[in-house]
Amino acid sequence: MRTRQSAFLRHTVDRMIDSPTHYWVVMVSDVVWALVFLAVGWAQYTSPLPVAIAAVVAGFLGWGLLEYVIHRWVLHGALFFARRNHARHHGDVHALISTPVLGIAMGALALRVWLGLVLPSGLASLTVFGLYAGYNYFALLHHLQHHGGATIARVAPWRTLATLHDVHHHRPHVNYGITTTCWDRVFRTYDPTPRRA
Repeated sequence: MRTRQSAFLRHTVDRMIDSPTHYWVVMVSDVVWALVFLAVGWAQYTSPLPVAIAAVVAGFLGWGLLEYVIHRWVLHGALFFARRNHARHHGDVHALISTPVLGIAMGALALRVWLGLVLPSGLASLTVFGLYAGYNYFALLHHLQHHGGATIARVAPWRTLATLHDVHHHRPHVNYGITTTCWDRVFRTYDPTPRRA
């Protein structure tokens, strides 16, 4: 009975993740959730404006490291569910495959709770807004890398990142960064070679 329930749940989640409608719902809802963190943070924040701006910028820049860690050690790591679903993206780069709805929002909420243990409430929410804004930038850029060739081609840094991401799809052990090459360089997984080794 338990195996049948597990198979049903996996099948249901797989159908949801593979749905183009779900893909777009997730893209829009993640922008809305980021704005919720901004609104809550702004409502709770009482310190000088430059500190608030610094928290948002720190969160946005911190996303690059979190993106690298998730992509390298979760999506290409030992966690079977994440690795299996990410492998489907590698199998068909044009398929509209996304995380389950509310998946990113729940992760952001968990981060907000954790940051709330060490930062004032408003500052923690603004930092998570910055992270979420970084995530939304990642989601848009990753979408354009696979579905927006003309748009990517017009912006030189995006064109370079798209080329590096294409290398990653041929050699999944390099170029984990989607929005930046910084962490690939730090962890020595940067490889600009456009052809297979």
